[in-house]
Amino acid sequence: MPSTAIDRRGLLGLLAGAAVLSPTVPLGCAAAVYVSRRAGIFREELSRSNRDLENFAYVASHDLKAPLRNIDNLAEVLFDPFGEIV
Repeated sequence: MPSTAIDRRGLLGLLAGAAVLSPTVPLGCAAAVYVSRRAGIFREELSRSNRDLENFAYVASHDLKAPLRNIDNLAEVLFDPFGEIV
């Protein structure tokens, strides 16, 4: 499903929820307030998700580099005494 369909559906859901938010406030004002609050929540969630992803990428990168460092160290140990022969 294209992302625009999901975005439209999400926006329609936000606007529909705004009508329930406050029946005394005109729909336009309630919708604007509701959408603004939801956008703030989504921004916070996105920021948290991005931080989590950055932390995961750092840990994964570190974990993947460790075996390569071990192989490099082993190669140094092996080739150092036998550098002339190999």
